Amino acid sequence: YIDPQTRSNRIEKENNHWSTQMDVLVEAYLDYRYCDSEDGMPHIDGMPGSPSDHDVYHGYLGCTPLYPTVAISLRTLAAYHQMHRVCPMFSFQALCFLNEVTTFNVHVYLQILQCVNQCLCIALKRNTPNWHLLNACPVCFYKVEDEPNLDFEWLVTMDGNNSLKRWDSAIYRTNARLDSHKVQSDFWIDPNTVDKFSGEVR
Repeated sequence: YIDPQTRSNRIEKENNHWSTQMDVLVEAYLDYRYCDSEDGMPHIDGMPGSPSDHDVYHGYLGCTPLYPTVAISLRTLAAYHQMHRVCPMFSFQALCFLNEVTTFNVHVYLQILQCVNQCLCIALKRNTPNWHLLNACPVCFYKVEDEPNLDFEWLVTMDGNNSLKRWDSAIYRTNARLDSHKVQSDFWIDPNTVDKFSGEVR
């Protein structure tokens, strides 16, 4: 039997299955962090509805969204997340000696953290447009009464996106593997917004 699905089809199906569970996974993750008794197995009341959120309640994340047979502890994912922030070239395979299916756990774990961060931003009222830009530097952006105007209110420099250009698959002569993932951050500007200013470039 030859599976007619492409790799993109399989990834898209997994993304869809994880997305439908994400709200429950976030709740399970928050309960896990709240009930964590430092042994990785918190005691909670009630049982969640699916195997994936059941695993998260107990400090693990399954490698598949529906019928997981292998799970990785949230502590391992958190340790890898911190190490990868310090050394981006550090791979998950080097940490756990597991196959590449575990890399999908990292994406799901990061998505859970992103959802938690979005909940915090809403609670702290930090979800207004351009909040980070307006509050990044109090010295630059906060105004006091009768403050005199400066010739230059603030200075900006950039590298011309030379680093970002290396993300283009053409640089390494590889084929792009597209999927429906979207960056959920106000640090990134979507292409449609950028293209509005294409006629102003000189």
